[in-house]
Amino acid sequence: MFDLQGLIIARGWTTQTSQFVHDALTAKSPIVVDAAKYSWSGIADVVGEAATEQIRIALEANGLGWAVPQLGGAGLVLSDARVQSALTALAAGGVPGCDTLKNRVVQQRSLWNSLTPDDEPSLETVATVLGGAVVAVAKTSAIAAGKTAMRTRWSEFEAAVSAWSGAGEAPAY
Repeated sequence: MFDLQGLIIARGWTTQTSQFVHDALTAKSPIVVDAAKYSWSGIADVVGEAATEQIRIALEANGLGWAVPQLGGAGLVLSDARVQSALTALAAGGVPGCDTLKNRVVQQRSLWNSLTPDDEPSLETVATVLGGAVVAVAKTSAIAAGKTAMRTRWSEFEAAVSAWSGAGEAPAY
């Protein structure tokens, strides 16, 4: 499970509302484009062998046979506008796997989806984790303040012992 509390603390969101944090986590980013060249093997990894064969048949049957040898060789950039248009048309025609391929190479991602494959958290989950993050930050601050106070008190005690002449009672801590 992804460390949502750690992310909230690292981003300094402990003073924000749970709605703000939820929106920051789930808002879609600008389009992310995968410019890699996909071969038939790469397509099969994404949509499976049966859908890959149906895509090959559909390409040839729809006047897109030019793409078949490219996919068998160096590969084809599936995010290219012409290829995206072809995938859209083939998906509309019911060719399995085309929508998956189209959306895999050109997509919008949220911060959450760019960090973890886990499902995006609900607003309620964010509110609960944010509450825990606020407490964790407060505890860390209290411990730090306590350590500072102890160091100061210890320094004062050491100074009093150093200044003590030995007469009378020893300085108390």
